[in-house]
Amino acid sequence: MSTLPKHWKDEHVIVCLVRNMIIIDNEVIQSELDWMAKTGEDYAEQGIDVPSVWDSVDDEILEIAKTPGNYPKLVVDAIHYISQNFDYNKKQTLMYYLMNMAAQDDVVNYPEYISLRSFIDSWFPGQEDLMMNDIRKGGIKVITNDPTLESGKSEQEDTPSVSSGDKQEWTIIHDLAVFYTYMGNLADGMMKEDEMKIIRDIMPKWNFIIDEKSYGISIGNPENLEETMNVIYDEMYGSDGERDPMGRVNQSQKNLVDYYKKGGILNANIIGTFLNTMFQVCKADDTISEGQAHQLSYYCNQWLPACPNAQKTLVLLELEISRQKTRDALVESGIPEEVLSDLDDQIKSDANESKEKSTVPETEADDKEDPVESFREFMAGEFTGMKLPKNKNYGEYVIGSGMLICFMAKKSSVSTYLYSSGKLPAKKVFEKINSLGLSGKVINDKYTLTPMPGSRNPNVVRIDIEIKYDGRDLNSAEMRAEVKDVYGQLLELCKPIV
Repeated sequence: MSTLPKHWKDEHVIVCLVRNMIIIDNEVIQSELDWMAKTGEDYAEQGIDVPSVWDSVDDEILEIAKTPGNYPKLVVDAIHYISQNFDYNKKQTLMYYLMNMAAQDDVVNYPEYISLRSFIDSWFPGQEDLMMNDIRKGGIKVITNDPTLESGKSEQEDTPSVSSGDKQEWTIIHDLAVFYTYMGNLADGMMKEDEMKIIRDIMPKWNFIIDEKSYGISIGNPENLEETMNVIYDEMYGSDGERDPMGRVNQSQKNLVDYYKKGGILNANIIGTFLNTMFQVCKADDTISEGQAHQLSYYCNQWLPACPNAQKTLVLLELEISRQKTRDALVESGIPEEVLSDLDDQIKSDANESKEKSTVPETEADDKEDPVESFREFMAGEFTGMKLPKNKNYGEYVIGSGMLICFMAKKSSVSTYLYSSGKLPAKKVFEKINSLGLSGKVINDKYTLTPMPGSRNPNVVRIDIEIKYDGRDLNSAEMRAEVKDVYGQLLELCKPIV
């Protein structure tokens, strides 16, 4: 899930990125504050009310940043939001203000450079040199190397090695794990157990001998995987989770290139394996995010001249993205996201249920009532025109223009929700929702309607309500009555949208 608050709009995301650019070098000067004010005024004239949300965004960011690792993810999610929701001209406008913010003291410091480069890579791929040269033409100095890393290196050093704090000596194992950590944290909702499981499996398999010294988790150098991953995270994101990781990622990429050039350590086959394992981390949760796809493609193309096998990973990535697009197309056709997300689990569950039923006498099995099917039939009886797709755990009511009001029986709740298939542009749907006063409306003093774009398809609009069982059975009179009531209210509120 995105770390962006659900109510954030264009102006909130703009403020988030401008604020980040102000504080990224740990120094705030008056000219930056003046430029911030100008940015707000200019956007207000364009109809984007940036000045009104400065303070609220600051407060919300401070709250989000209380969870370690969430602030960098927030910035990444904001960058992706711009990628998905701004056209080329709007991206150029925002880039203009961010570049000028970085240049207010006549120097683009290294952290500012890294931030600008992340914007360019996402919004204007391949245009870094062009845009940085535009800054330099104005007499602005651009620092593209991390001074904290450069100052600690010895001129006689011919094997890349960078100190990583107090706990461990930095090794090639750390450099490899940096990329797994980075790719995992670019997943939707940041790294989850799915990604960590793959990383735990991959890391002990890496072993190297460099200058007659052995390196590898499995041989005790570094000694402990969990401690090593913690060291790497702190090196990348800082102990408070707010550091931009790109400085560390870029240094590790340089280290790997140096190992390759030195010979006898990394070769084309090893690099090919490394890229493939990064792909495995990216697809661990069955969804490759935009950030993961972009960065993995970038590194594959960087290594391609030295590693022809990088092309295989690019092909696998393209096939996986194609699969996801097919999935999104099914969602757009009206199949709820949750159904596709839970499809594998449902298949396994059905298979297990079939095995269990095979051990029950036929007459007894026939007498058993499926609670989900019973609940579905109850809802269909209450709402004339509701459709119950065969062998599914949900029901849907079409209100027109590809929009559905659905319910779905889950393990701990019944979900009721509006789902727009994308037939109507999201912008028009949001405009209609706002005109009807639905956003923020509360049902039964308990459920707040919060419209939001689909997590995989931003042209889809959703309003989700989760009705928890809280100790009740799915088919209890109380549970049935509450779902019927809330679903009915949502249905009547949303019908005017079309």
